[in-house]
Amino acid sequence: MGLWDEIVEVFKSKSERDEERSEDLKNALEQEGALTEQLEELERQYQEYLNSQKEVIDLDKIFPPTLGLEKIEFTPESDESIYARADQAISADKTKDVNSTENKFNTKINSAKEDLDQAEKDRNQKQEDATKLYKEMQERQKNDSIKRGMARGSVLSSLSNALDVEERQTASQVDKEFFDKAEKLNAEMDALSAQREKALEELDLHYAEELSSKIAKLKEERDALSAKYTKFNNAVDEKEAKYQFDRQKDIDKYLDDKRTEEAKRAEEQRAYEEKYGYSGEKLKNYSERYKLAFDFYMSLSADIAVDALKASPNMRFYLGNYYDQLMDELKKREYDGNKIKKYYD
Repeated sequence: MGLWDEIVEVFKSKSERDEERSEDLKNALEQEGALTEQLEELERQYQEYLNSQKEVIDLDKIFPPTLGLEKIEFTPESDESIYARADQAISADKTKDVNSTENKFNTKINSAKEDLDQAEKDRNQKQEDATKLYKEMQERQKNDSIKRGMARGSVLSSLSNALDVEERQTASQVDKEFFDKAEKLNAEMDALSAQREKALEELDLHYAEELSSKIAKLKEERDALSAKYTKFNNAVDEKEAKYQFDRQKDIDKYLDDKRTEEAKRAEEQRAYEEKYGYSGEKLKNYSERYKLAFDFYMSLSADIAVDALKASPNMRFYLGNYYDQLMDELKKREYDGNKIKKYYD
């Protein structure tokens, strides 16, 4: 500063000097932006380092996420499936009994039909035999009459008519015997058919009841099994829910204990660093921060640097324990500058 500048400075009013100081301080804080970005980067690097050093806690390994209980997968059998199974279970016996019943009655009915067929054959044969016999008798009578000289037509006609009447009576008797037997056999077949239908109806009723009973039993078994599995699965759910509740409590306590332990260690570390200073990676990182801050604030005029540091909202955070050291250096420089100025004044 030249002599004239010094003279001008002396004669400035207090308000002028305050205004210039305020402007200088404003400019210093604006210039501080670049420093802040550098310090932010160093803070990010340091946090990355701290994160890399943190203990990796595998909560799932310490507190397994589940009890590992397995539920029973169960789909209750449908009513349709139960009906089909029950029907299949009795169908063989039912078919066997139905066939046996039908065979028993059909055998008797077929036997009666055979008897009826045989009776008709016998009737036809008897009628044929009777017709043949009466023709032979007529022929013999005719021959005998001729031999005895009774060849008149009226005599022969009378004898022939008598045989015709006897033939018709015989045929009538044969028919009567046949129809009586046929009536009896038809009545027997009708009775057997009726008995067969009744027996089959009784079988239907019997197996309908058996089917209903079988279905009821299968449904009861299904419902009992379903209730058993449902009870088991509900118990698994209850155990798992209780485990999850207790697990979360244990995790919360574990993490709280960890935070308390970390806070205690952090406080012990803070006390140690206040007494002995930083060390290791932190010392390296914060030393670099201090150097950057030192160079910046030393570049400011001595009468502005202290106030600029005080006015900075983040420097105490970024510099940590070095903040007071830097403040002391700036105050010392300010003090030395004022001392020299006062000496010259």
